[in-house]
Amino acid sequence: MHPSDAEAIEWDDLVELHIADHGISAEEVHQVLGNTPTWIANRRGRTGDWKAIGETDGGRRRTIVVAVDERRHAIRPFTGWESTSRERRQR
Repeated sequence: MHPSDAEAIEWDDLVELHIADHGISAEEVHQVLGNTPTWIANRRGRTGDWKAIGETDGGRRRTIVVAVDERRHAIRPFTGWESTSRERRQR
């Protein structure tokens, strides 16, 4: 399943805290995922299935790593960071 086909975003408190440690709020994650990000398949051997590269409503560029749960038609963000210059060029 491609992550853009997900019907839900699943969270828990630990994930939200981890992402906050990287300076990204849950609201920003939802904005990036809702603002038609560029989806890049994560490299083999890396944690997570896909990277969403996009912008918040305020124009901040973020990369969010998600796992896909095909059975539940959901994605689960679990880390993120300010997009690198290379990631910005992929957008």
